[in-house]
Amino acid sequence: MVRAAWMAVLAIGLAMGLSGVKPIPVILTVQALNGFILPLITFYLILLVNDPNIVPHKHRHSAYYNLVLIVLLGVMLLLGLNNIDRSISEFFHLTSQSHLEINFLITIFIMVVTAFC
Repeated sequence: MVRAAWMAVLAIGLAMGLSGVKPIPVILTVQALNGFILPLITFYLILLVNDPNIVPHKHRHSAYYNLVLIVLLGVMLLLGLNNIDRSISEFFHLTSQSHLEINFLITIFIMVVTAFC
């Protein structure tokens, strides 16, 4: 399985190299997608492990672990939003002005919403 995965990666790299496609736009797109998908999966997993219909009460995390999970979600969100912001700025050749304050406010908002779900 692992061998097939690295062979696929090599084949795709070879095909991209032979076709003359520039890899930078592809890399920027993948970074933006990772910046969106990773926090979304983390949010979903936090909701999943705290769902009483799936995880019985005796097996659920304590408030401390949920706080750690929410802080990890915040870190991933901040990094993800920063990656999305940087990728969009580079793609559209915008100024390199960082929107860290806006990203931070969005992160805090989503962390609070997650804490009360």
